[in-house]
Amino acid sequence: MFRKWWRGLGIRGDLIMSNNFRELVLKSCENKRDYSGKFTSKILKIKEDAERAFNTMIYHGDDMNYGASQELRFFLDKKGNIITRDNGKRIEELEVKARYLIRILISSLGEYYLFELNKRKKILWLDGYDYVKETPEKMIEVKNRITDYFEKLDFKSIPEDLLNQKVESKVRALDGKTATVLDIIFSEI
Repeated sequence: MFRKWWRGLGIRGDLIMSNNFRELVLKSCENKRDYSGKFTSKILKIKEDAERAFNTMIYHGDDMNYGASQELRFFLDKKGNIITRDNGKRIEELEVKARYLIRILISSLGEYYLFELNKRKKILWLDGYDYVKETPEKMIEVKNRITDYFEKLDFKSIPEDLLNQKVESKVRALDGKTATVLDIIFSEI
């Protein structure tokens, strides 16, 4: 089956976007962000289940000060394989060993997720990560396993054209420009 991956976001070519889905996403842009403990508990449960399913430890970022989503972070070795629980006793040890990381953002505005792949990069004397636009061939299988996992939980990935669609009724706080679906569903506007 043909799969198109756009900018590492997990956009599946076999996802046919209906007008109903487009309308649902645009309607979700009007929802209020869920900063509740209930939302955080939901993400923690997903994290715990995913740790068992993938035999790894996953970082959970629950800081929503600048976002409408919470983050789950998978750590990958230089071959693009998920670093298993056996290779580190603490989450910090996995992060040190990682050469890539996969960030899954889970929106509080609806059942949506965003896939992002990053590669470790040395910036002066500090470690950092660079965004990877195209998923390397060696990581396609891992990417498919992770995105399939979230889709089985009924989360949906939003196609590129819809992520980039401007929502005229919303503006970004930082620059006053019209917000996109991506800005609203996953980021702070």
